[in-house]
Amino acid sequence: MTALTVLVAPPGVMNGVRDALTDWSAVGLCNPFAWVDAATVQPNLVPCLGVHDGRSYGSGLQQVLSSSRYARVRICVLVPLVDDAEPVSAAVESQVAQLVLGNAQARVELVRLLIARPDAATRHEVAREGWHNILLSPEDSRGPGLGRQVLSSSSDVLAVGAHAAAGVAGLTGLWRQVPEAPLDDTNPPPGRTVRLARSFVRGYSAEGVEQAVRNGVLSTADGLPVPRQSSAQALYAEDVQLATSNMANALWSKHRSVLRGPRATMKAEVAKEVGGGKAFTMMLGFLWNSIKMSPNRWYSSVVHTVSSATAKVTHELVFGAAPSSYKVVVGGVRADGNPAGWEDLALASSEMSELLNRGAPQEETRHDLSLVVKDYVAGALTLADAGDHANGLPPIQIGPDRAVLRDPSDCAPGPQDTLQLPAQLAEQLGTDRLHPADILGTAMTRTRLGEASRNQHLAVEADRVDAEIQGWQQRFARSYPVQVGNTLVSQIQHTAGEVRGLLQNIQAAAAVPDLSGEIQAKQERLALTMRILLIAFLVFVGFDVVAVIQGWIAWDIALYIGLGIFAVWAVLTGGLFFTGQRALFGELHRRQIATNQAEVNRENLRHASNDLKRQTELYSHYLEWSRVAGAVVARPFGEPPQADADLEPISDGLPMAARFGVAEVQPEQVSRAVVTIRRDLYRIGWLTMPWEQALREAGARIGPEGYEVSERPDRLFGMPPGPNSLLTRWANVLEREGTGPGAGDQVWTYVVSTFDGQQAELKRSLVTSVRGADPSAGPQQMADFLANLDLPDDRLGPQAFDTAVLAVHARMGSRSRVSQNWRRTAGDGLARLTVLVQLGDGFPDYELAILEQAIPEQTRTETKLGSDDAQWTF
Repeated sequence: MTALTVLVAPPGVMNGVRDALTDWSAVGLCNPFAWVDAATVQPNLVPCLGVHDGRSYGSGLQQVLSSSRYARVRICVLVPLVDDAEPVSAAVESQVAQLVLGNAQARVELVRLLIARPDAATRHEVAREGWHNILLSPEDSRGPGLGRQVLSSSSDVLAVGAHAAAGVAGLTGLWRQVPEAPLDDTNPPPGRTVRLARSFVRGYSAEGVEQAVRNGVLSTADGLPVPRQSSAQALYAEDVQLATSNMANALWSKHRSVLRGPRATMKAEVAKEVGGGKAFTMMLGFLWNSIKMSPNRWYSSVVHTVSSATAKVTHELVFGAAPSSYKVVVGGVRADGNPAGWEDLALASSEMSELLNRGAPQEETRHDLSLVVKDYVAGALTLADAGDHANGLPPIQIGPDRAVLRDPSDCAPGPQDTLQLPAQLAEQLGTDRLHPADILGTAMTRTRLGEASRNQHLAVEADRVDAEIQGWQQRFARSYPVQVGNTLVSQIQHTAGEVRGLLQNIQAAAAVPDLSGEIQAKQERLALTMRILLIAFLVFVGFDVVAVIQGWIAWDIALYIGLGIFAVWAVLTGGLFFTGQRALFGELHRRQIATNQAEVNRENLRHASNDLKRQTELYSHYLEWSRVAGAVVARPFGEPPQADADLEPISDGLPMAARFGVAEVQPEQVSRAVVTIRRDLYRIGWLTMPWEQALREAGARIGPEGYEVSERPDRLFGMPPGPNSLLTRWANVLEREGTGPGAGDQVWTYVVSTFDGQQAELKRSLVTSVRGADPSAGPQQMADFLANLDLPDDRLGPQAFDTAVLAVHARMGSRSRVSQNWRRTAGDGLARLTVLVQLGDGFPDYELAILEQAIPEQTRTETKLGSDDAQWTF
């Protein structure tokens, strides 16, 4: 409050004014005020009664003045000129005025309101110097220029109170929406001067009309609006599938590296020739083992020198440290034997990635998914409002024009699109509802429904639900989240298959194959042949030595013979060995390739596990942000606020000069207004404001724990989903309660602000009739209801007060002429309150009929002459 009205009145008939103002305050018509009963005022104490919203509380006037900082204090002394009612004494008036002047650093207005009836008893004193002495004309009228009714003499509290209260409210700024007063900042006229006054007020509420217009303007139930940009207007895209798939492709093209990381490749292997020395060494080794009758041992030792130790270590690492994860990825089942879902796959890939990345640089394993999530949401917003929300994700173009999707669910299915599952199947299915974006979850649910259909008690219901899910999936198959999810799910499945294949390859490479019977027999035959050749060689050498000893041949000839025998043996043995072990060299080459492949497989398994972990994490983010985007796009301005019911118009106890009503809802006019406002309101990119508002409100809506995102809402994009995650809790709030009214309030405030400017004509068209307190009378047209209060002064024509309170000699002059029309109109949205106070020129108080005996004798004579001849005027 910047102004305070202090009403000072004697007890008795003026209590009717207090009661009427209190009742009006209770229904929101009057500002708070302080009531001072003159009978309770003591020399050092001024008790008062504070009235606020119809509630009264006792206090002291000094405490009221010090409880707030007022820019203006209006002191209004009610002076009853009704029958023998006693007025407030001059001492009390002075005491109250001095108290206010001494305690309020504010502009103080001093007003004495004379409440008279034509037949009231005469008074010796009415006006006081230094005060505005305003006599409330004892008349009642619907409006200026519409005739009037003179009030009869009465001292009844109810009869006097309502009429006087309406005058007090108009003259002292007590009407709630018009806090100004006609006497503000005006100095009282000199002497004991009185001015006639009367007050009119018309007001109506329009909550029902406003609610109807707001719901129509801000609702997306009938489709998303077609936005404008300057003079261009967007179009509706008819090919929804093409629009959503193009946006999804643009998203994955921009973030291609998130779906698949690098892979290692194996260099081409060239068969290596075995050198002569190595070949001879291998032959001697085989020969030695042949002599020891263990050729297969030699074979195993040679093969194992190039066997895949890497594959064995990798397999043992993965299977030994995380056997359950191994089973999930390779077998597709959980430890309990049930089919593994995507959450199990996510956990398994995370464990495997952690095992395989030990010792790897953190840069290789750290991935920022927030950029993908931001662009994903931006794509949904772009499809809805044709704005440029993210680089690389352009809006739909149809020729030179931008386009949007009509159905919010095509941009992002909202809470209204989730499928509720029957309670009797919830336990078997593991969930009670499905979201259109949850492709993997829906697939798992259908798998479990297939199992449930084998139960004779659940078969019928399971088949029905499965058919319902199929139709529900088909309905949202073309939506943007599903298009994005299809690519992500396909990549998850492909990567999971790649990991499964790599694990199987590593498992196969880790196993050392047993020698087959054929290979064993071949090695035995070769060993036998080489032993025979060796024995033959030794026999011939023995003969050669015996021949030398016996002198049969010379030693030099024996040497040449021995060398020849050795050469023949070596050639035969070597040729036999290398011919017989040709398969061995091929096996060694294959083993070398397998070893190299194991290294590549291990590296690729690490990369593929990282990809699978990242993809499943992204899928969980995708599900949460699909819920968030769906809630925002479905109701960007929140649930329509529950409008306060229009208060029933009051008329009982009101004078004709004061009328209040309720604006009638005209459906046709509301529809036209909605179309007009939406056409001008929605611009390209209009979803930016409600989206940013939803982010700003996230922390407060989450609760006390949301403090960490209150200042930096962008942190939500980097938060992992989960039961205790702030992101998940926010998504739950959005699905349960909507986006909140913040954005809607901002937009509606802007719309309302245009009603008194560029949309003034629209405002007038929305409220054309007002319903009063009497339903049988029907609604009144606006002109009839306002009763000339909205007419400019030049159209009102000459106005005059009733002359019943004037002395006879004053009635022929200009004392009854209205010289000032003080008019104020205020509105709150479509509601309107108009106050018109008419004031006359000042005149001496002895020209009042109530003080007629106090007129000087000379003045009486002049007045009498003036009354006998019409050409004389006072």
